[in-house]
Amino acid sequence: MLETIWAIWLLVLTGCLLRGIQTLQWSHIFFNQSELRLPDSKTGAKIVQIGQAAINVIKSIPHWEDNPYVITGRKKVAI
Repeated sequence: MLETIWAIWLLVLTGCLLRGIQTLQWSHIFFNQSELRLPDSKTGAKIVQIGQAAINVIKSIPHWEDNPYVITGRKKVAI
């Protein structure tokens, strides 16, 4: 349930499309520059400037070492 709330907050605070938030990885986040570097958006690679509110939301999300994604599901998926 919290995953859904975090995703909605990030949609609102970043202006990113749903797919961008669903595929957001920890390696795409640059806190010191206050930006997300999305390698594959609707229009190709892009940089999204984010504010402190988005940074606070991202920092409140647990980071699982074995999962590169910011928004995670509850089921393990074989890749």
